[in-house]
Order: sequence, then structure tokens, then C-alpha cells
Amino acid sequence: TFSEPPTEPQLPSYEAGDLGESSADRVLDALRRKQPNEAIELASRLVAQLPFDPDSHMAMAEALLLGRRFAEALAHARRGVSLDPFNTAAWTILGIVLVKTQEYDEAKQILDLALDKAPGACRTHWVRAFANLTLGHLEQGFDDYEYGYIVGGRRMRSTMGRRWRGEPVKS
Repeated sequence: TFSEPPTEPQLPSYEAGDLGESSADRVLDALRRKQPNEAIELASRLVAQLPFDPDSHMAMAEALLLGRRFAEALAHARRGVSLDPFNTAAWTILGIVLVKTQEYDEAKQILDLALDKAPGACRTHWVRAFANLTLGHLEQGFDDYEYGYIVGGRRMRSTMGRRWRGEPVKS
């Protein structure tokens, strides 16, 4: 005789709002509206609900970045990468946090790894451009800047125009 087939594991519910929006969507909405306190509060609930979900830690890292709480953001970014080392978006967020904490050498190494896995990631190119330019690696920085400007500009409906004048970035 055969037993019942195994059932799908039940995942925690993401429903959190009156409108039925997921917690992650609500965090992203708060980030888009530049509301750091709301984003941090929502992201902390998400991390409490899903402590082993790398995306919850990455959402928290982005919320903390917006709130300029860089040390805490770094801890959550590192946790997110450790939970999913194949998530290139997580590596990019870690790189952004490292740039914000002025750890440019480590940021460049992290962003190099992210671009090895996802060479077309415009956001990663932009951040690595800043790290390279700050470190004085002008040729590499300019290459990343051009890639982000050309490819990223095609993806956006309107571009703001060039912001770098070819000089070293002063932090």
C-alpha cells in the first residue's frame, strides 16, 4: 500500500496590510517614497517573520541605508549574502553598503564578484564605477560609468545626463 504523497511545505504568510499587499511590497513602497522610518519598521517585521530569508535581510539593509544607519545595514547585507551566496542583487547591496562605509577596496572586490555572475547588472556597474573612481582607478571607473550610462540610459525612459566630468571623485 502507498501512503499519501508528501504535501508542499507551508510557507509563512506574507499578507500584512489591509489591501492584501505583501510585507515585501510595502517595504519597497516605503523605500520608493523615501520614508526610512516606515521602511525600517516594515523591514524589521519582515525579518522577524522570515529570519532565514535573504530577501528580508536585503530589504532591511536597503531600509537602513535610506535611514543612514550604515553599520546595521552592513550586518543585514552580510547576513543576506551568507543566506544566499548566489544572489547577485544581494552582493550589489553589500557593495553599496561598503561604499557608504568608505570600505572601497572591499566594495570593489564584492562588486567584481557580483559582475562575474551578472555582467549586465547596471546598478552594480554604477556602484563599482564610484568605488573605482574613488580609489583612483580611473580607466576601470570610466568603463563602468560608460556602461551604466549607455546601457542603463537605454533602459530608462529619460536620462538625467552625464554627471561625471572625468576627474577623480573626492569623498
